[in-house]
Amino acid sequence: MDNITGDIELPPLIEVSGDQIKDYYYFDGSELLDGGVFKQALMNTKATELVVVKLKSGEHYDAVKEGLTKRAEDIIKTFSTYLPDQHEDAKNYQIVRNGNYVMLSISHDQDAVKKAFEASFN
Repeated sequence: MDNITGDIELPPLIEVSGDQIKDYYYFDGSELLDGGVFKQALMNTKATELVVVKLKSGEHYDAVKEGLTKRAEDIIKTFSTYLPDQHEDAKNYQIVRNGNYVMLSISHDQDAVKKAFEASFN
């Protein structure tokens, strides 16, 4: 997460934790994850979202991916009726996996976010 937020200009983000994870992402982080950081846009005029998690097991990937996909679809729906630029960012969400690490990204610079995430493993 530090690689991404340190190198890429993003709007202010707030961290989500505890029961909010289940509410927003449709899975129980305590059951599926060894850890993670869940960041959402501070203001509801931005679609930006950044999640990086470590799976307890590769077997949990499908459940986590499904939850992250549902979250992205929620954001797409939210911005479908206003702020076309943010709606476009949301539609271009990406879920990237490297081993047991998984990232959900919605931002204006998806290529840079993906490169920063992948650079963490070099």
